[in-house]
Amino acid sequence: MITFILPASAQAVCYTSKPTINVDIKIDKTKYDYTYTAEEITRRYNRSSGNSSKQVAFGLYNDNFTLFTGPLNYIVKEKKYSQSHDSCVKLNDMSVTISLKPVIYVSKQAFENDGDDCFKDIKKHEEGHDAVARGLILKYKKIARDAILKELSVRTRSELAKSNDIRETKRAYNQVIVQAYKKITDQYVQEAEKAQAKYHATESGGTSICGFLLWSAKQGFSDTPSENR
Repeated sequence: MITFILPASAQAVCYTSKPTINVDIKIDKTKYDYTYTAEEITRRYNRSSGNSSKQVAFGLYNDNFTLFTGPLNYIVKEKKYSQSHDSCVKLNDMSVTISLKPVIYVSKQAFENDGDDCFKDIKKHEEGHDAVARGLILKYKKIARDAILKELSVRTRSELAKSNDIRETKRAYNQVIVQAYKKITDQYVQEAEKAQAKYHATESGGTSICGFLLWSAKQGFSDTPSENR
């Protein structure tokens, strides 16, 4: 990377303030899906978690965490700052939407016995996972804003703010924002895993027994206890 050192006055004109980061939290109404068998839910859980659990899952929760970028608004000033830099491109403001689109899966076997306590227990357990995710995501309005500003601050005073190619500068901004998004997502995934594991450890006892009894009744006796995720 080549950095051009400009007079202090030119730097002050080109880069004046931090951009405004508007973060919106959007949480959809929870969807319920009763179309998968326990075996299919187990395979889905194992794929998403990277596990190869032999336990049969009768319930599963998926938060579907995503980040969306709205318009990025720039201020472009055409001026000869030096022989190499003839424009100043400043990110003025941007919008970010953090979204949860939660889905609760309860097995087809359990749904067919929807009047039983087992179905109610499994559904209630997964709704507890939903509540954990909904509480956690509210923290990310500030976390996301701070992460983007931190990532931008590393590079803005060098190659981002001053350029002789406006398109390249905007592309560089986008790359920095993508990097920030990756860090935000990684942090959320780690925090969500810990929070959900803590909830699961304290609330899964009754539903484990429920799942085991349901599986035994529908498929014949199994020596592998069943759980909800």
